[in-house]
Amino acid sequence: MPTCYLCGQSIRSLAAGFRRKVRTGEYVYRSRSKAVRTSYGLRVLCSRCAKRIDAQDLRQEFLWLLRFAIFLAILYILSRLAPPL
Repeated sequence: MPTCYLCGQSIRSLAAGFRRKVRTGEYVYRSRSKAVRTSYGLRVLCSRCAKRIDAQDLRQEFLWLLRFAIFLAILYILSRLAPPL
């Protein structure tokens, strides 16, 4: 019987589990010229842990979008303050 990678809870069937990218101890080289190591892999999770991972990913994407919007607003304000050529 499979278990959740994060919390260890038993999953009744593999179809009931969710596959998500989680931090593991595995290293994957992404670039030939540079040794960039990532330690993420696909693992089977229970529904509760999968929801938690999805919520964290959504929060992180929202923060990146907010940072980008603030950056664009600063650029707009600076372009309005600059004297015309």
